[in-house]
Amino acid sequence: MTVLCLIKQELDQSGRDILAAIEQEHEVKRIDLTQEQDYEAIIGQIESCDRVICW
Repeated sequence: MTVLCLIKQELDQSGRDILAAIEQEHEVKRIDLTQEQDYEAIIGQIESCDRVICW
């Protein structure tokens, strides 16, 4: 399963721990919304992944 993580702010320790646990079982793609501005590419990634998590 491919999981897309949309990161709106810097993750705290518990967020990093959860993300590390998800990465052990699934393919994870990350998009830092504070840096990424290509919204068409973001929509494409959302559509192509099995699950999306917003942080």
